[in-house]
Amino acid sequence: MLRANSRLYNRLSQVQIDFLEHAAGAIQRLLPHVQIAAWQEVVWKESQSGWTSKERTEVRMTIAVGDASEKNAKSLTTTIRRRLSASVGGKAKEVIDTREHAICQLILKRITEVMQHATFGVDEVSTQAIKDSFDEHVVASHIQEHHELDTSVALVLSALHKLSEQSYENKSLTFGCILDPHRTGQSTGTIFPTEFFRSKKYKALSDGFRTSYIVSTNGRVLDFVDLDKYERKALTEKHYFPDWTEAIARSSRKKRCGISLSRQGDILVFDEGTLRLTYRYGKWQYWNHSHLVNLLRDRARAQHVLPSLVGRKQSGTDHE
Repeated sequence: MLRANSRLYNRLSQVQIDFLEHAAGAIQRLLPHVQIAAWQEVVWKESQSGWTSKERTEVRMTIAVGDASEKNAKSLTTTIRRRLSASVGGKAKEVIDTREHAICQLILKRITEVMQHATFGVDEVSTQAIKDSFDEHVVASHIQEHHELDTSVALVLSALHKLSEQSYENKSLTFGCILDPHRTGQSTGTIFPTEFFRSKKYKALSDGFRTSYIVSTNGRVLDFVDLDKYERKALTEKHYFPDWTEAIARSSRKKRCGISLSRQGDILVFDEGTLRLTYRYGKWQYWNHSHLVNLLRDRARAQHVLPSLVGRKQSGTDHE
């Protein structure tokens, strides 16, 4: 990311350089359906992220390192585009959807918070801790902002990680919860997840795909429900989810957020009836299913698969 002989490289500590490269790499870790151009070192500009045209096929990101008043202050800039299959063509769109753009903005915001005082020394322990939790901080912030929740999603995810390390009757624990931004719990209610997870029986009661807890926007446990009865309206071909998660996917509509912990320690996040984010093998990822389906259909058409087998095209990848 930084040239070894650049001015910016020489003014930063190794800890800061490692953090910057790791944090910038979150773009492709969290958004594997995009690709970024080589970073360029430029004169100082404010941190910003935005589409370069009304077609929204490209996002320009600029990271300010230090303050404009500093001598020889610098910034880093790159462009982000949709990753497409080479020499296939077809219906897959080049548009960067609004969710992906929002995640890019949160990545930029977090980097800027850490790097804005980059020339005034560094706390190595704190910087390493921020680096280790960088991706999850971005994911938690995105969920909380997108669903307009008042409770800390970061605390919920942290509690689920701890839960994945525990067992009940020699079995790994599973868990499911629906975060509902439309409902507010009583101030005297049980606080989720801090107070709630103090009792092991409550940890083991939900299986994460047939039963779930309902949690209010302010983090109070409201109910324990059978998901098959909680939301009966069927999903359509425009919703993407593993078969075993259909019930919690159905329940994640109407701006609600469904979160499921599997026995393997995976965390699955649903909204609007679709699997949107996953934590697997220690890595978070955002899923743009419509784009992936269109890529597969384009490749099938390029290999002359019968149109009747390819199926209908998707309407696009832009989520408003």
